[in-house]
Amino acid sequence: MSSFITRNPFQLLLRFWHFGEDIQGDRLCKIRPLLELLKTKFQQVKTPGQNLVIDESMVPFTGRLNFKQYIPGKSHKYGIKLFKICDQVGYTYRIIPYCGKKNENDLGHGCLATNVVMSLMTPYLGHGRILCTDNFYTSVPLIEELSDQKTYFVGTYRKNRKVFPLLS
Repeated sequence: MSSFITRNPFQLLLRFWHFGEDIQGDRLCKIRPLLELLKTKFQQVKTPGQNLVIDESMVPFTGRLNFKQYIPGKSHKYGIKLFKICDQVGYTYRIIPYCGKKNENDLGHGCLATNVVMSLMTPYLGHGRILCTDNFYTSVPLIEELSDQKTYFVGTYRKNRKVFPLLS
């Protein structure tokens, strides 16, 4: 009797082999340890200055994934959307992958944009930093919450946003 396995069954086993604990509702449970490692390494290498920027990036991906995004205006139309906090040179300090609407209100701030900003800014609040964003993230409740945390805000806004006062 032989003590080895042939190539095809071995590759089939490797395809479905996974070490880790599936947590209900966490779509990133398989890569969560890698994300946490990246977060700590990003923060160990460089300390952010006074100015921070929050924006999103698209990582090209054409495989099957239930939270893959389609954004027609981007150069890579299909992929995984990442929310990032960076400095003015482009160094990334933290990332949050967008996992779809299911996980949108996990942080309890009400809307996705506020959840993302407050989650990314948590370690940098209260130090008098200046946050710059585009009109997707700008809202009066967010500005008030950041102001309470001694963080300044610079951003563009949409005239038709619900909470903004009408300007003449």
